[in-house]
Amino acid sequence: MEINIKNKSGNSTKNLTLDPSVWNLELNQDLLHQSIYVYLANQRQWTKSTKTRSNVKYANQKLRLIKHNLLVGVPSPSNGDE
Repeated sequence: MEINIKNKSGNSTKNLTLDPSVWNLELNQDLLHQSIYVYLANQRQWTKSTKTRSNVKYANQKLRLIKHNLLVGVPSPSNGDE
């Protein structure tokens, strides 16, 4: 297998002979898809993240109310009825 090497202006500078055992292979589309997928995934910036409690506005307040003794029939420990 022989290819032409060209310079920036498009003129042929030399011919290069390639080993056919390397370049005359059948296309493996699954492998090509996987390599492109990994390449594009590595191009993304992984600096985005979910805001934690310290990053949100009103971080010193409770995010939701904490409700105690939701189980029916369970006496609360603070009422003293034992």
